[in-house]
Amino acid sequence: MELYLSKYSSIFIKMRFVFLFLLVSTFSCFGQDSLYTEHKDAKNYPFISIEQQKDSAYYLLQNFYFTCKENDIQKVNKLKQIIDEKLQSTQWRINIGVKNYCEAYFYRLNGKIDEAILKYNLSKNEFAKDNYFVPEKWAVLGIANCDYYLGRRQKALTQYESLFEEVKDVDLLLSANLSFNIAVLYHEKYSAGDKSKRNQENYRKAKTFYELTLKQNRELNVDLGVSRTYCLYGAFNSLADDFDNANWMLDSALILAKKANNLEHIAFVNLNIGQNIIAQGDILSGISMLDSAAVYYDKTDNYNMNSYANVLMARGYEKLAMFKEAFEHEMNRADLNKKAQTQTLADKSMFYETEFKTKSLESELSIANQDKLALENENLTRLTWILALGFMAIVGLILFYFILKSRRKKSQLRESELKVKMQNELISETIRAQDEVRISIGRDIHDGLCQTITGIRLNQLQLQKELENTSPEVAEKIKLNTAIVEELYNDARELSHQLTPSGIVHNSLKNLLRDVAEQMLMNFDLSINDASLSENVFESEPEKKLHVVRVFQELSTNIVKHSQAKKVSIQMYERKGNFIICIEDDGIGMNIEKVKNGFGLQSIQCRAEILKGSLSFQSENGLLCILKVPLN
Repeated sequence: MELYLSKYSSIFIKMRFVFLFLLVSTFSCFGQDSLYTEHKDAKNYPFISIEQQKDSAYYLLQNFYFTCKENDIQKVNKLKQIIDEKLQSTQWRINIGVKNYCEAYFYRLNGKIDEAILKYNLSKNEFAKDNYFVPEKWAVLGIANCDYYLGRRQKALTQYESLFEEVKDVDLLLSANLSFNIAVLYHEKYSAGDKSKRNQENYRKAKTFYELTLKQNRELNVDLGVSRTYCLYGAFNSLADDFDNANWMLDSALILAKKANNLEHIAFVNLNIGQNIIAQGDILSGISMLDSAAVYYDKTDNYNMNSYANVLMARGYEKLAMFKEAFEHEMNRADLNKKAQTQTLADKSMFYETEFKTKSLESELSIANQDKLALENENLTRLTWILALGFMAIVGLILFYFILKSRRKKSQLRESELKVKMQNELISETIRAQDEVRISIGRDIHDGLCQTITGIRLNQLQLQKELENTSPEVAEKIKLNTAIVEELYNDARELSHQLTPSGIVHNSLKNLLRDVAEQMLMNFDLSINDASLSENVFESEPEKKLHVVRVFQELSTNIVKHSQAKKVSIQMYERKGNFIICIEDDGIGMNIEKVKNGFGLQSIQCRAEILKGSLSFQSENGLLCILKVPLN
């Protein structure tokens, strides 16, 4: 195994940054769901306004966050219990959101990623309900971090970039976290790639976001954030063989880390400096820096990172063929791995113990509340029954009243409908009788009176002819009488035609209506538009023709008698299966409400109903009458 590692040590050194990112994620960028800050900057906690900081629960939440940052599991568990108790005393929704957020962070620290995602989602939903935009986006960041831990790197990167576009101009602190995470992921992609054009794009993006992160952390005036960015940016430049920039960035990161007095970060910077020096060929100096990193990790009991530092030192000694020293560091690595396993088991044990105590406390509270709830439920049940019975009695009375009222209305409606039906039947019978009488009178006038007048006219003409030579004066008087008889004949003939329209069966409706219009409305400026009306409308239905003609006659009579109009316009056409006739005049109009109960209007309305059609009026600047009759 040692020979194998020695043979491929150069390959291992090239891949050092891949292993580095797997470990740094638990310490650096992906552990930072909230702040690059120290305890003295707790007032900048993003979910809390100045007024809300007066509540002690929020100070506990701040302490919880920073304790999580220190990875002090025992202190985290203790604070979590206190937070749970404090948050039970308030009903603010933002408290619930922050509580879920902190619990999600707690679950993630203990490797329970699925539970963490659930809590982050609950936190996000609570913040969204009250339009807390920035806290909601912090929760989304937590979900993206969980995707990273589950190995879904590309999905996490997509979420980071999308979230960055949403908040880059809204919240500098969140934007700084996101730009750092994006930079590190492109750093990862570059380290795993080749010299292709596509991988050069990963290099360009990583460099861009590292520069942006530096700028943002300087604006925030957070030394530890600047130091961490310098550290990873320096490692990135070392990977790209830009050792000049790598050297000064890593040196700057170490200065700021010591200024912040963060032992964990000092160790991490030394680890990267050691690897950078080894990459430039000075293996012993690099091992010295790695040893310094191991010393700091030993002070913080970070056995995993200490083990990693010993692995790197062992690989360095192998390259120098110093196998004894390499073996010693391999043995150190094995011991540290055992300690790390023991520490992990202890942390998990404490986590499960805390969870058990929490559940037990919740169970005891639940049992204590059950008796109280049972009594309250019993009283509530009694009250509910009383209210329900009273309500049912009231509803019953209301229903009885409305049923009685409904029946009375139905009875009145039936009486009204029956009355209307009888009235319509009476009008219909009256119309039928009128038509029969009109036809009978018209026929009598035509066959009787008109014939008699014709006989008188012929006799007068014969007598006039005989007296023209013998008695011219008498002949002239007879001529005048003949003219009067002629006028009487025309009047009788016109009346006969009005009472019995000639050729109902053989003439088209179009011609019948035109004849009536020209006879009755001859004294008006009359315009008739019937070009689009076919000749065969109601051709086989003479009764319908007669009803339409009667309606038209009644409307024309109304114009002659009451309209005081000068112009009359008539349009006849077919549209969408209907025969339509529009009669419009420029007269004084008509008060439709005043005359709607008149016999004439009821008569033509009844004829329209017999035709299964409709008759409407519009009285504005004259009168417009529209008769619409279905063709089928």
